[in-house]
Amino acid sequence: MKKGDTKHSENISISLSGHQRKLKYLRLKRRLRKWQIALARSRVLVRILGILLLVWIIIKLSGLQAWYLSEDIFKTYPNNSLQIEGNQIISKEQVVKALKYVYLPKKPLYLLDTTPIKEELEALSPVKKIFIRRYWAPARLKIVIDEKIPVIGIKPKPNVDYIAVFTNDASIIGKKYLPLNYQGRILTLLTYADYKKWTSKHIRLIYTIARSLELYSNQPLLYIDTRDYDDCYAQLKHIKLRLGPIDSKTIKKIEQLTPEVIEQAMEIKNEVEYVDLRWDDSLAIKIKEKK
Repeated sequence: MKKGDTKHSENISISLSGHQRKLKYLRLKRRLRKWQIALARSRVLVRILGILLLVWIIIKLSGLQAWYLSEDIFKTYPNNSLQIEGNQIISKEQVVKALKYVYLPKKPLYLLDTTPIKEELEALSPVKKIFIRRYWAPARLKIVIDEKIPVIGIKPKPNVDYIAVFTNDASIIGKKYLPLNYQGRILTLLTYADYKKWTSKHIRLIYTIARSLELYSNQPLLYIDTRDYDDCYAQLKHIKLRLGPIDSKTIKKIEQLTPEVIEQAMEIKNEVEYVDLRWDDSLAIKIKEKK
């Protein structure tokens, strides 16, 4: 073979070898592309199946009986579907009784409208605010009651039970909730008056007077006696005070109870009938009459 023919053969061989490598590369690239397309389609399919599975799980969970309250939730108490907290004045039995005729539709707990429950309980005089929390598995409601604060209790005589109690917003707690199961302090007011006609201004005045008496005397107040409204008294732990008619000037008169006056009265407390505060610019210590 001639030298030129040998060179030509080598060129053809090199050309064929390069073409084969390129063809092999294109085949590998095509396979890789097909694999990437298949992988992308698989991911989409897995996502669709995952979404369908999640929807199926949600549908199944939403239909579980654990989402539904017992039909007897307000008929008997205690029960597993109802918790009541925060109440001192209102008993749990009174709460359930107030809700006895509240209609709850047969809906899952998360779709249930609790507004009728709130409205029914907030209509009760001792209630300030109602909070309702929902719990699942099993379905149950927790009713948290924020009650008004009792401040002044009404009595006709010192040694009898309250016949009514005023709260801090001047609303009245009637006999229905008495005697109170309340741990806080209540100021006692003796009166024969028609207290149902009293305004919030009147309640604030009585409360301010009571607190002023304790502040200036440094003694706990047992009661204020307004049965004779033109000649009122206040009974402290150790001393009785004569206030006269109660009005806006009474607080100014109470300011005359200086530590010196209290000390003098305490030195002879067994002989003191009362400390007289009826005058604006002076006071007197009334001694008991001796036989």
